[in-house]
Amino acid sequence: MKKIVLCLLLVFGITTVHSQEYSVFVSFNEYFPRSENNKSEYPFLWYSSENKKVLFGGFGVGIKFKKKVKTSNLDLKGNVSLFRFKQYDQPFQLSTDGGGTPRKINGIINEYGLGIQGGAGYNISEKISIGSGLKITTLISSKTHYKSIKLNIKNRYYRPILLTIPIELSFDFERINLTSKYEIGVSNRLRGETSSKEHGNMLSLEIGYILNNKIKE
Repeated sequence: MKKIVLCLLLVFGITTVHSQEYSVFVSFNEYFPRSENNKSEYPFLWYSSENKKVLFGGFGVGIKFKKKVKTSNLDLKGNVSLFRFKQYDQPFQLSTDGGGTPRKINGIINEYGLGIQGGAGYNISEKISIGSGLKITTLISSKTHYKSIKLNIKNRYYRPILLTIPIELSFDFERINLTSKYEIGVSNRLRGETSSKEHGNMLSLEIGYILNNKIKE
């Protein structure tokens, strides 16, 4: 794991120092938790009859760097981002006093993270490229909110550092960049020695603005 992290930081460092293109972006994401045994988390999807609104996972902001590899259609890429995403926690049964009927309480997990990504992209055409690489995510905060009983719980059972493999498709329109990205989680999110293993995939759409572009100059 340490060697993977060092290699990723090396690619990221080379890309940022010698970058020929810088851009800032906002992103919108949907997180898809998955489990190898007992599923305890669920995507924050579609329409909520309780809140009367359409739900989506989260959002983020960041900056991208890109360097052209000479005499090829390849680019070295890197980015750093801050993001937030949501998911439903496993419902738990709340007992009531006086012989009342127990009811299940749904919790919403809110998480904030810092991501550092390094990798490469292949230019299919002047405006379209595909790419992949590695991404390290540092978990800044994770809390479960139970709105109906006005309770917030800090989650301490997630690992602080996770590794994902992003696969992306990018489109450039003058100074506007659109990137669709799917990140595959390869690290177990749960701490400690446990038989339970939980991973997560994230689908996101990034809308970026290119600040400078020496590649095309």
